[in-house]
Amino acid sequence: MNPKIKILPENIANKIAAGEVVERPASVVKELIENSIDAGAQAITVEVRGGGLALIRVSDNGTGMGREDAVLCFSRHATSKIVTLQDLFQIRTLGFRGEALASIASVAQLEMSTARSEESVGTRVLIEGGKILEVGDTARSTGTTVMVRNLFFNTPARKKFLKSEITEFRQILSVVQNLSLCYPPIAFRLIKEDSEVLNLIARERQLERIADILGKTSESRFLPVHYQGDGVTLAGFIGKPEFAQMDRKRQFFYVNHRMITSRSLSQAFLRAYDTLLPIHKFPMGILDFELAPNLIDVNVHPTKREVRFSNERMIQDILVNAVRRTIRNANIIPDLSYKELTGRGFPLAPVLSFSKADYLKSPEEPIQEIMPLELNPDNKEAPSPQPTSQPDFPSIPEFSSYQVQYFQLHSCFIMTPIKNGLMIIDQHVAHERILYERILDNFKESKFFSQQLLFPTTFESSLTEFEVIQNNLNQFEMLGYGLKTFSGRTVIIEAIPAEIKPGTEDKILREIIASLLEEEDPKLDIVQRFAKSFACRAAIKSGQTLNQQEMTHLVNALFQTKSPFTCPHGRPVVVRLSLDEIQRRFLR
Repeated sequence: MNPKIKILPENIANKIAAGEVVERPASVVKELIENSIDAGAQAITVEVRGGGLALIRVSDNGTGMGREDAVLCFSRHATSKIVTLQDLFQIRTLGFRGEALASIASVAQLEMSTARSEESVGTRVLIEGGKILEVGDTARSTGTTVMVRNLFFNTPARKKFLKSEITEFRQILSVVQNLSLCYPPIAFRLIKEDSEVLNLIARERQLERIADILGKTSESRFLPVHYQGDGVTLAGFIGKPEFAQMDRKRQFFYVNHRMITSRSLSQAFLRAYDTLLPIHKFPMGILDFELAPNLIDVNVHPTKREVRFSNERMIQDILVNAVRRTIRNANIIPDLSYKELTGRGFPLAPVLSFSKADYLKSPEEPIQEIMPLELNPDNKEAPSPQPTSQPDFPSIPEFSSYQVQYFQLHSCFIMTPIKNGLMIIDQHVAHERILYERILDNFKESKFFSQQLLFPTTFESSLTEFEVIQNNLNQFEMLGYGLKTFSGRTVIIEAIPAEIKPGTEDKILREIIASLLEEEDPKLDIVQRFAKSFACRAAIKSGQTLNQQEMTHLVNALFQTKSPFTCPHGRPVVVRLSLDEIQRRFLR
């Protein structure tokens, strides 16, 4: 009987292996640039034709290679990075397997020229389909140039899975941009069909490179983030919440300067913004983790785009805590711009002038505990207190020239003059933020505040609503509800949270349940979902008239919260209209 299992010929095995590393033209560009970086290049040029299928040329001014190394580097698993098994757990370079050049050469026509500084003549190697056709001398400066022509010429079936030339070039552009963001000291050029697309000069500061890639206005859209401890260093920049994107394309993660993709890091990054972003919005970030090589495994994916952490939970926690601390200490209140007023601009401009810290009193002036906001249920006008030159809110330079008094606009917004303009607060989302944080604190400290109903209310629930109540009785109790199941799906409401008016208990309960059923945000746990749902339903509504005392109470309570500038759903709470913008509007 003839054996069914056979050893594949080397040419077939090489083509299969090449598929692991060379998925598309962008894969070639990535591997060649990483080789140049490992060689200490200070300038890298990438030239492309036909979306990378016709031609890819990567040139650098790195250390170059001698003749023997120039030939050996095309052998599979030939590498200068690993000698012993232990070396595999101490990888500090981008390349280490010795697969990239061999894989590329097996599915293309490749020419490489290279020279070292100490040699008078360089080496030229010509390969086609993995076979070395020629090795000879060449005159060139120190460095290496790899030219790849007719990619996949001997594997035409693979071409069928590629996209258009435009799409493939965009992938190449993305690779160059991503790598350049992590290596500001290296100059990068990208040339498409003899036209220069990208010319990035060497930069000392990463923020300058970010501006080169993402636009000059990017410098004002990012916050620096830094963490060091537990054997881990995290450095980079994160986007301000108001500049969140519709996708994750502006999230860049690196580990020891290695470009990676990580679903877990992306999820942790989103979780760090908590309620600062609306649903389906994603933060921007350029984040680089540095840790000992033995704490990560970079050998888990053929293209090395994924890594495995020895303690992934710790890395996620570091990311979340570092990002939250950065946001907490930063200015995130948006400023209305003149372009917005005239209808010619974009979303909120990033000109920021004050932060939460500006509104809080100094440590020598402790702020009294804020009780639940007591609103006038009958909308009777309470006597308005006279403005004072030393108001409770806030004793800061922005207000030093004014007696603080609040004005309500269309029973929706609270307005007050400040030293350099006008501050506008959305009353509903402001109260929503206050309630949300208070409820989270109550859950954390196992406190709840209820008001007993003189006459308990019956709540006829649907099957789905009854299931939600049964499964979450403890959480409803922590909100302040006193609920008892009766017969069938009837629920008796004996007590309600202190923040809501009697007479609306069944309506708000039903709205909270509906919100819980709709809310499927994966970054929120059940406590946060309850807090968000209740805060939204119980907060004062747009159209509700507030008197001066109520507005003062509301604003004071807002600026004692941890995140006063966005509601739990990520909508802005406060905006500032500067005096300069107002004067421009009047052509002054």
